[in-house]
This record gives sequence, structure tokens and C-alpha cells, in this order.
Amino acid sequence: MVGRKGRGGVASSLSSCSSRRGGEGLARENRIVRRRCPESGGISRRRAARSDQQGLEAYEEAYGVSLTKEEERERIRQVVELLNSGSSLEDAVREGVGSGRVDRKTLAVLHRRVHGERRGEAEEGGAAMQRALSILYDKLATEYQKRNLSPTMKLLGECLDVLLDADADEEAGEGGDGDGETRGLLRVKGLLDESFLQADLGLDPISAASVFARAESDEKLQAEIDSYLDGKLQKDTFVTEVEERLEALRAEFREMEREEQEAARGSEWIEGVERRNHSRTQKMQRDRIIKYVTYILDLAQSC
Repeated sequence: MVGRKGRGGVASSLSSCSSRRGGEGLARENRIVRRRCPESGGISRRRAARSDQQGLEAYEEAYGVSLTKEEERERIRQVVELLNSGSSLEDAVREGVGSGRVDRKTLAVLHRRVHGERRGEAEEGGAAMQRALSILYDKLATEYQKRNLSPTMKLLGECLDVLLDADADEEAGEGGDGDGETRGLLRVKGLLDESFLQADLGLDPISAASVFARAESDEKLQAEIDSYLDGKLQKDTFVTEVEERLEALRAEFREMEREEQEAARGSEWIEGVERRNHSRTQKMQRDRIIKYVTYILDLAQSC
């Protein structure tokens, strides 16, 4: 849907929205001001400049990033290019994040248009544009987080992927005996067992004591032990971080649901139906994620 809409609708609408303070949009705005107050052309330009500056400062306050006007324009161009990538969107997202071209500033600019104070600009393009931008933001944010996650969040993401994949196979009728969720949970349990640090290196007490004694005079063995320890997670650390993330997710999802409900109420009838259907689908996915994160947390505590 993003690809088909890209060149003719979504991308061009975004470009016109984002250049509201420049080019044709600004000229049209200034003509209106001059007709109403012939002497106020300079004042309107100063007000526009102040408005632009206040808009840029909002990025620092809301997202912790500092942007110049040119950097904002460059990030908008990146978004337009991604929307124009059509069926190769997934590859374009991975390449953009992997190369560093898509960064926190890009995410901030896009988020501000999807969820922030400039959301109205995106909504002028209709429900299709708002939905396309929202989907793009989710894909970029997910890929960016994958590459910048803590070890705990990486492991949580791997466990979630296992459960969601099992769920998808079940829905597609590829789950075999219809117990895909149970198999997914068993795989997650194995993944957690492999990932958590074991003080005895997974050996019986006598063997572990022997290994540690030999390591005192064997640098190669000590290096192997250090490598094992570096690649493992403390279970308590994992549990604490996942508990915190679960609470944060619940709060984020509640806020997203509230925003979606407000957007649906303020829409035309057909557009409102589309928004509510999309919101319902998103809520089901979010509820599934909360359920699976809770399962992972329970399994981790029992390891």
C-alpha cells in the first residue's frame, strides 16, 4: 500500500506539508497577509522565522535532539525517498539504518508528524497518508532499536520473534498439531537457559572447581572462561529490565490507543471506519505483545 501510494499521493503530500514554511506555501501565505495588511510583509516573515525556530527547539525538548532547518529538510527528504521505495521498503529501511543515514533525528522528525504537534500536517493527506507514515515510523523505530539495544532487550526481542513466528505459523495452518504456542514457549525456555550466566559454567561442582583451578595458570583456559562470562546475561538483570520495559509498554500502548480513538472520533464517517478498523488490528497486535512479554518474564523467573 505504501509503495502504490508513494509517488502519486503519500510522498507528494508529505513534501507539500513539510514545506509549508518555504517555497510556494510560504509565498501563498505571505500574499494573504499582505492583502489583509499591506505593511506587514516584513513582520510576517519575522513571525515565520520565530515560528520555525520554536519548532526546531521543540525537537530538543521532546526528543532530546538538536536540528537545524536544513537538517530537518534533509530528514524529510529521507522519509519521502523511503515512501517511494515501494516493494523494496524493508531493504531500504535496513540499509538506511545500517548506514547511519536514518538516525534519531530522522525518527524525531517523523514521529513529530505522526504523533506530535505537527500531526495535523500529515492528516491533511488523509487517513492513507497518516497510516503510511505511522507504518514507516514503526518499521524505522524497530530496525533502529534492534541495532541499538541492550543485551537484555536483544534477548527479549529474539524471544518475542520466536513466539510471534509460532503464532503466525499457527494462523497460517502451518502449526502441525495446533500447539504452536507451546512449542514456541519451549524454544524460548531453551533460549533463556542458554543465555543466562551459570556460576558453575554449566558443569557439575567438582568439574567446575577443577576448571577454575587450572585457569589460574592457563591463560588460554582463562580467556575461554572470560569469553563465556562476557557472552552471558545475569538472570536478575534481565528480569528487572524486562519488568521495567513491560510497564513502559503498557503505558505507551494506552497512550497510542487514546490517540487513535481521538483521531477516529474527529474523522469523516468512512475515514473514521478505516481508522477504527486499523486501530482494532493494532490493538490486537499490542495485546499479543504484552501477553508474550509476560510469558517471557515468567519463564525467565523460573529458570
